[in-house]
Amino acid sequence: MVGRTGDTARVRELLTAAARRHGGGIHVVAAPGGGRTRVLEQAVEAAIAEGMRVVRVGSVHSERQIAWAGVSQLVVALRTTPR
Repeated sequence: MVGRTGDTARVRELLTAAARRHGGGIHVVAAPGGGRTRVLEQAVEAAIAEGMRVVRVGSVHSERQIAWAGVSQLVVALRTTPR
């Protein structure tokens, strides 16, 4: 992907760290059409290929002022997604 080499490299680093039970994160930023979704799709594909559990959550603009809104969605997803 053009212009996303750094993001895809960081995803690979994060997956390697996750396999060793170390956490991490990435903030993918781009204008519409800038490849954010594709970076995340590649991360999911790579994680599944490594046998990792993948949990997906989303966000909505209206929740941006609600503290911990994303974390609460993650907790629900972790409790309801099969291992």
